Amino acid sequence: MKGLAGIRVFGLSGSGMDIDQIVGDIMKAERKTKVTKLERDRQTDLWKQETYQEVNRDLADFIIDARKEFGLSSTTSTGTIINSSSSGFTWVKSSSSSDETKATVSATAKSLNGSYSLNVTQLAESVSKTSIGTITIGTAGTLEEQFGDNFGGDKTLRFTIKTNKTDADGVDFTFDASVSKIDDIIDEINTANIGVAASYDEELDRFFLNTTATGGENYFQITSDEDNFLSGPVGDGTDSMLKLKIQTQDISHSFSTNAIGANTTEDLNTLFGVSNTFNFTIETHKGIKTFNIDDSTTTTMQDLLDMLNSEDTGLVASYDETSDKFFLSAKPADDLGGSWLKVTSDAEGFLSGPAGDGSDNVLNMKLFNNGTQVDYHYNNGKDLQFDFGDAVGLKKSSNTFTLNGMNITAKAQGQTTIAVDTDLDAVYEKISSFVDKYNTLIGEINEKINEKVYRDYYPLSSEEKEALTEEEVKLWEEKAKSGLIKNDSILSGMLASVREDLYKSVSGLDGTINQLTQIGIETGEYSSKGKLIIDETELKNAIIDNVDGVIDLLFNEPQSYIDDEDKSDKSGLITRVFDTIIKDMKDVIDKAGPGSDSELLRDVRSTIMIDFTTGTNLKNGSVSILDEYITDLEEEIARQENILIRMEDRYYSQYSAMETALNQMYQQSSWLMSQLGGM
Repeated sequence: MKGLAGIRVFGLSGSGMDIDQIVGDIMKAERKTKVTKLERDRQTDLWKQETYQEVNRDLADFIIDARKEFGLSSTTSTGTIINSSSSGFTWVKSSSSSDETKATVSATAKSLNGSYSLNVTQLAESVSKTSIGTITIGTAGTLEEQFGDNFGGDKTLRFTIKTNKTDADGVDFTFDASVSKIDDIIDEINTANIGVAASYDEELDRFFLNTTATGGENYFQITSDEDNFLSGPVGDGTDSMLKLKIQTQDISHSFSTNAIGANTTEDLNTLFGVSNTFNFTIETHKGIKTFNIDDSTTTTMQDLLDMLNSEDTGLVASYDETSDKFFLSAKPADDLGGSWLKVTSDAEGFLSGPAGDGSDNVLNMKLFNNGTQVDYHYNNGKDLQFDFGDAVGLKKSSNTFTLNGMNITAKAQGQTTIAVDTDLDAVYEKISSFVDKYNTLIGEINEKINEKVYRDYYPLSSEEKEALTEEEVKLWEEKAKSGLIKNDSILSGMLASVREDLYKSVSGLDGTINQLTQIGIETGEYSSKGKLIIDETELKNAIIDNVDGVIDLLFNEPQSYIDDEDKSDKSGLITRVFDTIIKDMKDVIDKAGPGSDSELLRDVRSTIMIDFTTGTNLKNGSVSILDEYITDLEEEIARQENILIRMEDRYYSQYSAMETALNQMYQQSSWLMSQLGGM
């Protein structure tokens, strides 16, 4: 029966039966046949899912750790993984510098063994300009307060900086001197990303301006500065507010004064109506060069630009289609002699003329044709200059550079001897360490897929757990979980494929080594189930005789291939093993999902989750096969629970009816007895 608020209050009834006990026992029996097995199946699938995900986690850790150990990947301070190739391995070759005050060196796998002479004749430098004296004439505050009333009537400061990172026009900067401060100028310059950095030392009261990189190619020019703030007409430090030794660059002669009606595809004859054949001669700080236009009907503007921009001309030329103007200037000089150009002959009047005002030549350039020199005031760094062996006068823009596979950092002028040799112990240790970890992984997976199945052990219900101790539950569940993925086809297939990968030869290699057994590594007896065994002597001999061949055998990455099979055939053995494992990891993800390891799995390969999330091989994207099974079981459990609730209600209703009938019978019997007793 049900009392207040629908709560059942059955217990010992008028029938003398414990209805709650009777119904409870019936429902336990019904639940065991209808729900308990479903819950066990659900828990078994959850355990299977956890086991698959644990295996995938182990595979991911193996690949990630191995790549880091070999140097195939590295992690930045922000956690980003950067992949590298075997050519950059720093453990294959050992290197030394006889005088590390002159240069240090680290060798890569592609370094050639030998001894090399390095003579540093000039270090690479950035250009740095510093105020020659204190610059504040007023008080700290706005530009007007600090530098006085030197910004014209509109109180506006304007200047233009051109660098090797800007276009030909440079970048314009504009500030309100009555509001802006010197820090605002510094911020604007530094955030413009033009290869120039500015700073101000308040204590020294000096301003600093420099290129952010070394090398002669890195420069800056102040091409406009009407208030002489950064630069001046002479550039001796006394003619600018910031007292920097920077001369303002007049660029009016470096571009067309008017649009020229050109494009880069049509020929010069069609564009400008020039003679079929003509020439002009330009002298620069690099030398004299005559440019011959042999046939203007077939020479385009782009052809002209290519000629002018040749390495030996000392010129830099461009054409801007938006403004329809031609640009020409001298390149930065390699030394302190300065950059300049002059047109010494131009009979056609193509880019210069006698007036030099831009009105007397085809390209509207403000250049004289009589040899008048145009100076260019670059503020540029210096290149590293060095001799390497018999090669004299080599140049690099940075003091750190790569040459013949060696990473070299020049420290000071002077000579040192660099020695490179194979690091036998390091190479052997890297390979043997990988083999040990590979064997451990293979052993663990073999153990998983060959675990004994204990069919009498199943997931315990909460009631069953309450009847056992914590240790007993633990031991029970260990056996219940054993053999859940016994003989799993995905993992069994992966082990077979990996073993085949290791024994197939690598095609397309330059050397004679193309099989694992050639370097003293093979599998043992069948009972070892694919584990590798190293013959130390043979492996070390292979490293000594042909370390490049050993590295290519293990790590080759084909640059071109027809299909996946061709790629596998040409891939190094370790590269091939990684690819095979990743392919099967995708199948495990489809089977069991990624769990909480999505980011870890993407660190293995960024695209590893794509097929799973898009549902390429599944009914629904991002829903694994086991997740579908588990969902189906949960829905069936819920359905059966509803059936049991209705069944329980029916039993109580039936017993309630019985109790009502018995009560009525008892009442009638009592009435009869009372009537009979009164007779």
